[in-house]
Amino acid sequence: MTIVKLIINLLLKESKMTAQRSDKLIYKGNEYELASEPLNVYLKGTGIRLAQISTACHRGYVAEWLVEDDKLFLTDFNAFIPNKDTDKNWVNKDEIEEVGLEYLFPNQDKVFAEWFSGVLRVPHGEMIRYVHQGYASIYEKELYLRFVNGKYVSYREIDQAHLRGNEMALKEKAMDGIWEAIFGVKRSKIEPKKNWFNKFLDNFR
Repeated sequence: MTIVKLIINLLLKESKMTAQRSDKLIYKGNEYELASEPLNVYLKGTGIRLAQISTACHRGYVAEWLVEDDKLFLTDFNAFIPNKDTDKNWVNKDEIEEVGLEYLFPNQDKVFAEWFSGVLRVPHGEMIRYVHQGYASIYEKELYLRFVNGKYVSYREIDQAHLRGNEMALKEKAMDGIWEAIFGVKRSKIEPKKNWFNKFLDNFR
């Protein structure tokens, strides 16, 4: 194994190696699976510690969302928390307690997500390529919904049907998704074209 492959394998071991279970989103009456995690921003400020019991859900929870009246709402939440003091990230099933939306927001069944400013990525249509990494699988279309302080401001939709059968383009797109899963940012934002890191990644394409 080359040094390059060893480095990338180590990065993958520390990242979301498994395809992740998605949050649900209701938008214009249709249900979608999200390739974004809008609740993470809120949770980071609470100090709440969730138990990780599955490699398919590293964030430790599954949530449901609704866009209504041009606002983003959290409508459901399901997670597990340790039922005793422990420093372990991964716990056994007899060491956890299931919690719901009431745990985060008592006496509320729909919570305005005013903490969220950013873009929700919503893949939909037929799956063109399955990628066993984060939310990197490729679908016919991707919808991008932008919010500022929980308020919907714009959207755009990308048709990716042309990628079907184009093996080089599919590999490039899949690498973009894997990069984002590992580093948390889009590859295009920090990786200029034709630089040394592109050549580095060529070993895995």
